[in-house]
Amino acid sequence: MQRETIPRWAEGQFKLREAMRGWIKASVDRWKHTPWSGGHDEGIFTRTWPAYYLLTGDRTAYDFLDTLVNEFIDCPLVEACTCFLSERDAAEYPPDQRRRPPFHGYPADQACFVHAPENYAWFLTHVAHINPSPKVRQALEDCAEHVGNWCSETEPWYDWQEHRFRSSIFGTLRVRDYPPYDFETIALVRVMVIASNAYYVTQDQKYLDVCTDWADKWARIVLECDAEQGFPVALFPCPDSQIETLYGDIGKRLSGRTKFNYELGNLLLDLYYYTRKESYAQAVHKMLNTDQDWSAPAQGLPRISSILAAKYRSVTSDKSLDSRITEAADRMLADESDNRPAIVIMNKSTEQFLNTPGLVYVQVYKDGRILLDNRNTAILTTAFMVTQETRYLEYAMDLAVNRFYDSHYIWDGRELGCRGSWQGRNGVAMHNVMAPMMCSAMGGFGMLEGERPWFEVRYIQNDGSPGLPDNVAALFLPSGPNQRVVRFYNRGDVPEQIRVIPDNMQVEPQGRSIRAISATLDGKPLPNAESPITLPPQTTVELKIDLR
Repeated sequence: MQRETIPRWAEGQFKLREAMRGWIKASVDRWKHTPWSGGHDEGIFTRTWPAYYLLTGDRTAYDFLDTLVNEFIDCPLVEACTCFLSERDAAEYPPDQRRRPPFHGYPADQACFVHAPENYAWFLTHVAHINPSPKVRQALEDCAEHVGNWCSETEPWYDWQEHRFRSSIFGTLRVRDYPPYDFETIALVRVMVIASNAYYVTQDQKYLDVCTDWADKWARIVLECDAEQGFPVALFPCPDSQIETLYGDIGKRLSGRTKFNYELGNLLLDLYYYTRKESYAQAVHKMLNTDQDWSAPAQGLPRISSILAAKYRSVTSDKSLDSRITEAADRMLADESDNRPAIVIMNKSTEQFLNTPGLVYVQVYKDGRILLDNRNTAILTTAFMVTQETRYLEYAMDLAVNRFYDSHYIWDGRELGCRGSWQGRNGVAMHNVMAPMMCSAMGGFGMLEGERPWFEVRYIQNDGSPGLPDNVAALFLPSGPNQRVVRFYNRGDVPEQIRVIPDNMQVEPQGRSIRAISATLDGKPLPNAESPITLPPQTTVELKIDLR
């Protein structure tokens, strides 16, 4: 075979992987001697690492995650968040007493709906997907069992008759099921995700049952809401006229409506995959069609939420959003400016600059103009998945790697806690790098909001570790539920051998999984569908796997 120039998509993927590898190694070196201290969001700066490990098999990431999750499980203290308590109740928790012994792994007396689930939904469950060891699995179930009240020693969190959480502030030994805490907010999806992940890891039906009991209600709320007004972000067990009286400032803050919720959409698509309940897919379709913001960034910060459109398309095979996706991507490609993206950190004295606080991307032009940089790698990646045109993907990769290189001087993430999800280097990776890197290679969406892994293929190296060898890039070409097509490029000087396993195969109504029946490499049949394949040096080859 004639050796060829490295394809642009492969070069871009290598750069993204190498950028992530460098950050992870530096981050491990920085934090490996810092023990877990019991913070409510201490582990989520690694939320992009498990998916990266599945792509690369990088043991640096895995070994640090394994150490950190064991410290989390064994930690004698856990933070009791007070930010949603009344002033009187918060006074019970002086700052020096907010970290206290947990019971069944979770805060025993109280924890808020926003922060307390973060380590469980965005750290523990992610690690469980790559390391479901008995200890990690037990820790996941130790928390998940409370979601559906399966622990006789603790207070019930969930009201099965009313299909709702009894409170938005609860611990394992105390549930505040009285005003101003007995409302249910959509943010409790983070707690339900713990049960969803427990189902993925254990296949125990009870976890799926509580998820669908809750999701049936929220899907109905989305479908029945007025499209112009959107659906409520919180449900109160009283008439609207009494919300302000009973719930005070919290009631004011949470009595609004929204047209789109990315975390809810993610959960509904996972549950649709498991159950094929049409209402789940319909609710996501309505959110994507009535809200215009998912395809645009907020405050100059491109968000990963637009990748939900690609996940919806993959799970449901509905292509009705394709033109909207490609039109948004084409507008980004039309920007022919000669500048690179730049990251600007706002502080109190400069946050009025461009009317935005925090971290933003800007474009600085030679004529002195400074504009918000609204290009979005998730939309560009989604456009590639819709069209198979690599120009969208290559543009996304170039943009992502430049932004990530520019992020080297900002915070690593652990010192920011959950703010690192949008402000630190973890945020830059999550909102820029992960979509083009993971979707291009594995045809899926990682585990960015706590959801189950979603990949169309997985790779196994000769030594049994997951992922691609360092010298091999992969381009997954979406082709429908009955086929997997992957193009490979080996930049090395020697052949590489890997196995390719079809993943996330659709389930027939009878419950029989579709399975691989045959495969070809550059048109030549393989002995069986999961035979190892050999990738020649500096050459592109194409693998096709047929499913039934």
